[in-house]
Amino acid sequence: MRKEFLEEIVWELSSVSRYPVLEILVGFFSFTAMLSFMGNMYTVESQCLRALEGKYWLHVELAWSIIVPQPIIIFLISAVLAATLFTRALEAGYLRDEFSLPVTRTSIFMAKFLAAFLLLFLSIITAVVVCLLFLDPAGWAITVLSPSMAKVIIFILTEIALPLSISTLLSVLGKNSFLSTISSFLFLMGLYFIARATFLSWIIMPYTFEVITSPSNETIKLIAVKWGISLLLVGVSCYYFERRVEA
Repeated sequence: MRKEFLEEIVWELSSVSRYPVLEILVGFFSFTAMLSFMGNMYTVESQCLRALEGKYWLHVELAWSIIVPQPIIIFLISAVLAATLFTRALEAGYLRDEFSLPVTRTSIFMAKFLAAFLLLFLSIITAVVVCLLFLDPAGWAITVLSPSMAKVIIFILTEIALPLSISTLLSVLGKNSFLSTISSFLFLMGLYFIARATFLSWIIMPYTFEVITSPSNETIKLIAVKWGISLLLVGVSCYYFERRVEA
């Protein structure tokens, strides 16, 4: 069963990342990272980040440049991926062939979700590495293998988990892939603007410098809460997904 589940993940990932999807995402994220990086090069926040991280500041700032300034892009891609993998598959009947495989419906759901999650993560982390290769061709390999890269990975994973899990739930409940995409995107944008104006800013907006550089106990708790909410939404989405395919 484990082998079949892994094969299902690989199949879903290869399907959703077929040419030129991954190439477009990596190119777009690389472009926005470089653009934002050059714009923030002399800001106070950027100088503080470099002072805290020392020689390993570049990849940290690149990850920050992709996710923080333009959350609208993460929201839109999450909404499109979720609607494509779930709503479109449910409304078009693509799941019949997958149900003939020796895997459970839960495994099919998780394979689809992990495929979307991995595609988004791999696009961003690859863009960071590509930008490093251009900005620091002599030391990019050392930077990629440095322990501080783990903090960047945790930061990226945390900030894409919640938008994707929200989009997944709305897509599983949706009847039309286009409307599911629009509703997921608008819901995430609405949550973002509400969060900016209230004490809920930690839900949808990253604690950028604390998360990446020197996270406090409070910040670690908030990260755990965000992951808890994301996993809960994934569990609820899986439940409704199984209910819909049984109907």
